[in-house]
Amino acid sequence: MPEEDIDIIKRVVDGETSLFANLVDRHKDYVYRIAYKILQNNEDAEEVAQDAFMKAFKNLETFRGDSAFGTWIYRIVYNSALSKLKRRKKHSADTGLEDTFFVAEDDAKQLTSDRERRVFIGKALEALPPEEKVFVDMFYLKEMTLKEIGDATGEDTNFIKVKIHRSRTKLRNILSGLLNGEAKSLL
Repeated sequence: MPEEDIDIIKRVVDGETSLFANLVDRHKDYVYRIAYKILQNNEDAEEVAQDAFMKAFKNLETFRGDSAFGTWIYRIVYNSALSKLKRRKKHSADTGLEDTFFVAEDDAKQLTSDRERRVFIGKALEALPPEEKVFVDMFYLKEMTLKEIGDATGEDTNFIKVKIHRSRTKLRNILSGLLNGEAKSLL
């Protein structure tokens, strides 16, 4: 864990509560990104991110330092976002509203630039289940180790490894369907 985080945590616990803003500033973007990857809604992601930081602040004295503060807060936001998603899905099931995912065939045929490739890869990523999106994001974009992801999510590293492998396979299949075989050149 960065020495700065350890020092800030000790000082916040000792009463310098305004320093918690430094931790928030350091981790807010990724905390929001985790929440958004799971919830796919800006307002919900902002709410969950804010709640995660509030939970972290209220429970900072229980932080043992076994892992980095970032790992600890990521686990809080991950669990909070999954809980909110479950509540939202229950509400959607009760009302009969469900999210759908599709890409127009004409859009898939017009894939010609790197920017368009990124758009389609992004759309394929969004088709993954929320948990898998987070694992892929943490592993490939945040470049976290399997152990760090396990610490952040509470999942076994072998489970995470399998999920990431399956996610890559799903992404390849989704992209193949979207791009009529052009996905092989992307992966």
